[in-house]
Amino acid sequence: MRRTYPLVLAVLFALSIGLLLPPSAHAAPDAVIVVSGNISSDTTWTNGNVYYVTGDVTVLTGVTLTLEPGVIVKFQSTRVDKGSLT
Repeated sequence: MRRTYPLVLAVLFALSIGLLLPPSAHAAPDAVIVVSGNISSDTTWTNGNVYYVTGDVTVLTGVTLTLEPGVIVKFQSTRVDKGSLT
Protein backbone atom coordinates (compact mmCIF):
# COMPACT_ATOMS: atom_id res chain seq x y z
CA MET A 1 0.00 0.00 0.00
CA ARG A 2 2.93 2.32 0.66
CA ARG A 3 3.97 2.36 -3.02
CA THR A 4 0.53 3.24 -4.37
CA TYR A 5 0.31 6.41 -2.27
CA PRO A 6 2.66 8.46 -4.54
CA LEU A 7 0.79 7.20 -7.60
CA VAL A 8 -2.55 8.26 -6.13
CA LEU A 9 -1.11 11.70 -5.34
CA ALA A 10 0.22 12.04 -8.89
CA VAL A 11 -3.17 11.16 -10.38
CA LEU A 12 -5.00 13.57 -8.08
CA PHE A 13 -2.51 16.32 -8.93
CA ALA A 14 -2.96 15.74 -12.68
CA LEU A 15 -6.75 15.89 -12.31
CA SER A 16 -6.57 19.09 -10.28
CA ILE A 17 -4.42 20.77 -12.94
CA GLY A 18 -7.12 20.01 -15.51
CA LEU A 19 -9.72 21.62 -13.29
CA LEU A 20 -7.58 24.72 -12.78
CA LEU A 21 -6.95 25.40 -16.48
CA PRO A 22 -8.55 28.57 -17.81
CA PRO A 23 -11.99 27.96 -19.34
CA SER A 24 -10.68 28.74 -22.84
CA ALA A 25 -8.39 25.71 -22.66
CA HIS A 26 -11.30 23.27 -22.78
CA ALA A 27 -14.41 25.31 -23.59
CA ALA A 28 -16.86 24.89 -26.40
CA PRO A 29 -16.95 27.65 -29.01
CA ASP A 30 -18.61 30.90 -27.93
CA ALA A 31 -20.97 30.71 -30.89
CA VAL A 32 -21.56 29.07 -34.24
CA ILE A 33 -22.11 31.89 -36.71
CA VAL A 34 -23.80 31.05 -40.00
CA VAL A 35 -22.37 33.08 -42.89
CA SER A 36 -23.48 33.67 -46.49
CA GLY A 37 -24.05 36.64 -48.77
CA ASN A 38 -22.16 39.91 -49.04
CA ILE A 39 -19.77 41.29 -46.46
CA SER A 40 -20.24 45.03 -46.97
CA SER A 41 -18.25 46.50 -44.07
CA ASP A 42 -14.90 45.72 -42.48
CA THR A 43 -15.41 42.57 -40.44
CA THR A 44 -13.29 40.49 -38.08
CA TRP A 45 -13.99 36.83 -37.48
CA THR A 46 -12.80 36.22 -33.92
CA ASN A 47 -11.08 33.27 -32.35
CA GLY A 48 -13.44 31.32 -30.13
CA ASN A 49 -16.30 31.30 -32.63
CA VAL A 50 -16.99 28.81 -35.40
CA TYR A 51 -17.98 30.39 -38.71
CA TYR A 52 -20.16 28.08 -40.81
CA VAL A 53 -20.33 29.13 -44.46
CA THR A 54 -23.59 27.91 -46.00
CA GLY A 55 -23.54 29.72 -49.33
CA ASP A 56 -21.66 32.18 -51.47
CA VAL A 57 -19.72 34.79 -49.51
CA THR A 58 -18.49 37.92 -51.28
CA VAL A 59 -16.24 40.50 -49.63
CA LEU A 60 -17.17 43.68 -51.46
CA THR A 61 -14.57 45.98 -53.01
CA GLY A 62 -12.81 48.17 -50.46
CA VAL A 63 -13.92 45.97 -47.55
CA THR A 64 -11.56 43.92 -45.39
CA LEU A 65 -12.37 40.54 -43.85
CA THR A 66 -9.89 39.73 -41.07
CA LEU A 67 -9.60 36.25 -39.58
CA GLU A 68 -7.94 36.11 -36.18
CA PRO A 69 -5.33 33.40 -35.66
CA GLY A 70 -6.98 30.17 -34.61
CA VAL A 71 -10.44 31.03 -35.95
CA ILE A 72 -12.40 28.00 -37.20
CA VAL A 73 -14.22 28.22 -40.55
CA LYS A 74 -16.34 25.31 -41.75
CA PHE A 75 -18.07 24.99 -45.09
CA GLN A 76 -21.38 23.33 -45.91
CA SER A 77 -20.74 20.41 -48.20
CA THR A 78 -21.91 21.37 -51.69
CA ARG A 79 -20.76 20.90 -55.23
CA VAL A 80 -18.81 23.88 -56.55
CA ASP A 81 -19.27 24.56 -60.26
CA LYS A 82 -17.77 28.03 -60.46
CA GLY A 83 -16.08 30.70 -58.41
CA SER A 84 -12.69 31.24 -56.90
CA LEU A 85 -10.96 31.89 -53.63
CA THR A 86 -8.42 34.69 -53.83
